[in-house]
Amino acid sequence: MGAEVLKINISRKDIVQSWGFKIVGGVDVGLVLKVLRIVGVDTPAYESGLQEHDVIVKVGEELVTLMPHQQVVDTIRRVTGTSPELTVQRDALSTASESSANAEQSSVRKNG
Repeated sequence: MGAEVLKINISRKDIVQSWGFKIVGGVDVGLVLKVLRIVGVDTPAYESGLQEHDVIVKVGEELVTLMPHQQVVDTIRRVTGTSPELTVQRDALSTASESSANAEQSSVRKNG
């Protein structure tokens, strides 16, 4: 299986709440722009289904694949309201391996 493109709506309670994810990459550093980390299970990013390693393609209707890192950060911060839509590309193989790792981690916790 290959990659799939998803539209994810992230909803937060109010405009001061963090989105709950960190990104890495950008055209200025020569890396694909992707989610580095989800920063908690009670964050809008986690609750929306955004995952680590998702490649960010659009913020709303704005294509971000050819932007420098800071410009993408600024674009996300400029979102008005509480529900931006992110278009992401998700690699099916990394999703399967993450699910497997999570299952192994759960079994370790149960047995440990």
